[in-house]
Amino acid sequence: FIINSDEIGNSNIEINGGHNTTENWVDTIEMQGFNVDVSDVINGQSDWVLNLEDSASMSTNGDAIVFDCNASGTLTNGEGAQIEFKNIDQINWL
Repeated sequence: FIINSDEIGNSNIEINGGHNTTENWVDTIEMQGFNVDVSDVINGQSDWVLNLEDSASMSTNGDAIVFDCNASGTLTNGEGAQIEFKNIDQINWL
């Protein structure tokens, strides 16, 4: 799922990665064109705020937030854009 910085504005977007039937699929949100430090998002020091609805734990891998299981939650920015996601394995900031 690709989210482009030029197109998001103050949109509300819903993404559902679905339930995996095989371990070969990685449900990914690609945040393209955003100048964001992934560790700042996790530590609450970014314009983007990440809230998880479940008990998924997360780690970073380069420019990615990787969840230990299918995660659900929201990403919200200071301009009012909100991305509601379900069943996502990772979020990449490109």
